[in-house]
Amino acid sequence: MANEGSIFQKLTTKSALLDAWRIVQKKRSAGGIDNVSVQFYEKDFNRNIERLLEDLQNSRYVPEPYQRIDIPKDNKPGEYRPLSLPTINDKIVQQALKYLLNPIFEAVFLDVSYAYRQGKGAVKSINRISHFIAAEKMTWAACADIDRCFDAMDHEVLLAELHKRVNEPEITRLVRMWLKIGVVNPKGSYEETPFGVAQGGIISPLLSNIYLHPLDAYLAEKKCCYIRYADNFTLMAASREEVQKDFESARYFLNEVLKLQLNRQPFYFHEVLRGFVFMGIYFKGNRRMIDRSRLQRMESRIRFLVRKNLEQNPGKFFKRLDEKVEGFENYYGKLMDPRGVGSRLNLFLRQTIIDSLLYQCRKKNKKPNKTEIKSLLAPIRLFGQEDSNFRENWIISVADQVAERYQPEQPAKPERSPPFVPPLTSHGPPVVPAAEDAVKKADAAVGRQKARYRKLEAVSREVVVKSPGTFIGKNSRCLVVKKSGVKILEFPLEKLETVHVTAKGVSISSDIIWHCGRNSIPIFFSDGIGIPECVLQNLVTGDATLGLLQLQALQDGHCALELARCFIVGKVRNQVNLLKFYGRHRSGTSLFGSSLKEEIAAMEAVIDKVEKITLDSDGLERVRSRLMGHEAEAAKIYWKLIKILLAEDVPDFPGRERKGARDLVNSLLNYGYGFLYRQVWREVVLAGLNTKISFLHSPQGEKPVLVFDLVEEFRPQAVDRVVFSMLTKREKVSLEKKTGMLNEDTRHKLLEALLERQGTAVPFRGQKMLLKNVIKEQVRGLCRHLKGEEDFRNFIGYY
Repeated sequence: MANEGSIFQKLTTKSALLDAWRIVQKKRSAGGIDNVSVQFYEKDFNRNIERLLEDLQNSRYVPEPYQRIDIPKDNKPGEYRPLSLPTINDKIVQQALKYLLNPIFEAVFLDVSYAYRQGKGAVKSINRISHFIAAEKMTWAACADIDRCFDAMDHEVLLAELHKRVNEPEITRLVRMWLKIGVVNPKGSYEETPFGVAQGGIISPLLSNIYLHPLDAYLAEKKCCYIRYADNFTLMAASREEVQKDFESARYFLNEVLKLQLNRQPFYFHEVLRGFVFMGIYFKGNRRMIDRSRLQRMESRIRFLVRKNLEQNPGKFFKRLDEKVEGFENYYGKLMDPRGVGSRLNLFLRQTIIDSLLYQCRKKNKKPNKTEIKSLLAPIRLFGQEDSNFRENWIISVADQVAERYQPEQPAKPERSPPFVPPLTSHGPPVVPAAEDAVKKADAAVGRQKARYRKLEAVSREVVVKSPGTFIGKNSRCLVVKKSGVKILEFPLEKLETVHVTAKGVSISSDIIWHCGRNSIPIFFSDGIGIPECVLQNLVTGDATLGLLQLQALQDGHCALELARCFIVGKVRNQVNLLKFYGRHRSGTSLFGSSLKEEIAAMEAVIDKVEKITLDSDGLERVRSRLMGHEAEAAKIYWKLIKILLAEDVPDFPGRERKGARDLVNSLLNYGYGFLYRQVWREVVLAGLNTKISFLHSPQGEKPVLVFDLVEEFRPQAVDRVVFSMLTKREKVSLEKKTGMLNEDTRHKLLEALLERQGTAVPFRGQKMLLKNVIKEQVRGLCRHLKGEEDFRNFIGYY
């Protein structure tokens, strides 16, 4: 319970959340992973804010992972800047906490720090450097920036710094969750964040200043002339020796205490009379001007903006240009006369627009219209100019030049787009551990959220087409499914792992077949039960070396026996563990509970028999037959117990039936095993193994018998557990009366449950791994075993 008057108590009030909401609402920025925008949040605002407040007050609030998006860089086509977006709920809480923490930390922050602080800013940092040069006669400067500062911050160091001023477990828990919650990348995959703060989080700038404050204090204590703007800093001194000594002190503190590194650069030390650059400003003696490379970068951004948006999206062009002019006025315009540099930028903008308009006119073979050009450019805002007459004359000159220089396109020599021209070229204060209880609670909440998103990642990889008369095709980014000409699904190609067709009368374009073939994405065709009948896959499949190793292992006999033994023992062990799992929740006096110990002992005896089998003169085929006999012996016991387990929920379960089954339990199991076959089949093909060379199952013509081998140990954990849980929880599942097969709603429910199980983290080789990745790792483990790199070990699911 929060203390009266604490920060957490102030945070968990409706007024605090409403104040924060007004700021978030005003910015109208994008939402996060839940796809809830500010506009959508507004529609049910009262309910949303009340639920958020209640979750905070009852310690139920857990943030969602950040949604990472890649923002195109204006002047670098093909390059992107990553940004991590919190959800609207998370933005509100972060904004509210930021408002409460700001005054606490502003009281201790030093005046050498200029970023993300009210009353500071880049302009004042530049003026402070000018003061060092003019008034304090500093003649040497050392300039540096911290490598990947936001991404590399150590969470424990940051929480310890926070703890020094805010000793509240509830606040520690909130901040820790925001740090640890992770991101979902543009491909839909969840990524953990063991280090760093999210670039895009509302509270992240404040956290970065809290993290770097010890550096500011350390250098201030050493009486250094020092300025920091975010992760950029400058040290100044009267001699090279002195500035070099201060620089080494700063680097040592960053490395040893804050665990950060500096970006490497050719020269750190600069004589003021020879010039140096900080924050886009070139200092030389008492003079300052825009750095040449920064000016060239601005021109490159203007060129990119004009060519991309002027004709296609003029509204966006003028909005983005206004932002650039505004930024120019607010920074450079306050540091020097903007008209000089503004004239150069306006001249460059004028020429770029003329070239772009001429290109468009020639491309369309259309004579330019001066009136249309003037109308198009009417909203334009120029750099460093408030004179409306100048702007009007500038627009007229652009229209005149386009009209004068226009020449119709020559059919024999079609005009090409002007090429893109790139721009020219531990010491220090002790670390106090965060409150242990808050750490445990935050990590537990984050762990649950991580598991949820890992499951979501697993769910979003397979497209199942189950409606007759549909068409499967693609566009540049997505697989597209249509029915009667109407688009019913778009699925990102970059996320696609498997296509599964379960209906008749489905047509597939050659484009999607080409794409799937080139990217090793199998297209399965299954019967109504879900068992794959055939598969479309890349013509070039299988690794010849692996195929030979499979044949050698088969010919050797002993190697094949060890693998076959592993598959059987893994399957029976997993069946035993699944029975034990259900036994934990059943009374020892129940029929299931009272039978369990004796029957499990019988299954353990079967495992002993399997492990004692040796290769005799009868050969591998006879040994295979004996192994399969023992497997059937264990299966008989297993399914007898399962029939008892399900007796109350499904009294008409006849026991395990494979082909031709028409009861509910067997139909669910068969459909689930069909799903599992596809998962294993895909990994076998990707690994380069030959699906027809197996070790446990005998060859069966063209059937993928190696897939049958590898599926065995996963049946209980990947399918049986899912089906039995659905039945014992009495979920609504049923068969169609007419066909005797699973109805569509049941198939959909089962598929979702199977995919969710694939996204569950299970213990594997001393760590937690998603079940879908365990399947992949077992297939890769078989490859390594065949190459002699390691012994093959079966997968045992714990209970």
